[in-house]
Amino acid sequence: MRKSVLISNVLPSEARALIPADYGVDYNDTDIPLPKSELIRRLRDKDALICHIISTVDEEVVAGAPGLKAVCNVAVGFNNVDVAACKKRGIIVTNRVLYHDTVRAEADAERELRAIYVDRDALLREADFVSLHTLFIPETKHLLNEGTFRLMKKTAILVNAARGPIIDEAALVRALKEGWIAGAGLDVFEEEPKIHPGLLSLPNVTLAPHIASASLDTRLAMANLAVRNCLAVLEGKPAITPVA
Repeated sequence: MRKSVLISNVLPSEARALIPADYGVDYNDTDIPLPKSELIRRLRDKDALICHIISTVDEEVVAGAPGLKAVCNVAVGFNNVDVAACKKRGIIVTNRVLYHDTVRAEADAERELRAIYVDRDALLREADFVSLHTLFIPETKHLLNEGTFRLMKKTAILVNAARGPIIDEAALVRALKEGWIAGAGLDVFEEEPKIHPGLLSLPNVTLAPHIASASLDTRLAMANLAVRNCLAVLEGKPAITPVA
């Protein structure tokens, strides 16, 4: 008997393409949660569920799906899933990571990290937490702006631990004030050491003074890597983490 999967809400085509062609796929191509009765009905003969945080997978839902083997949440959090009820029935619960980069990771790295490559707009539409770690070059200035903020979920949290000018701070202030996104955590700022005055009084933003790497372990690892790069080059070997 072929394996069957329910995808309870819209999923990027890149992710759906990973499912083997001989699997049966029941796909709800909307961002509207299925009513519980409909979710139970469509799960009844399925082997796995791929869902978002908007789908509540509780005792009643898993009890109605005797063949269910996996609940795979497209989110870091999993408060929408009754993990105890799943564990009791031997159902595996997972959470996955979506990512976007100018250079796609190797397939082995994606498998190891359980990460799915998607384009930027798909990531912004789907992600519950958007964490920025890109370099700052002319092409990434205001990478996050009014248009991209409007793509994001109203429940999304933005974290910037990269460089301040990657975000249009004036647009971010509007997004936070008007509820386009739920909140933000910023360790860097567009015009350091200045902070956009609109950010200072907002209750849904956390501000830190560019200290994301300021731990003993991190600074030691950074120093060790710099020394290892230096020695590799001087010994005629390829640099470990070359920029150019």
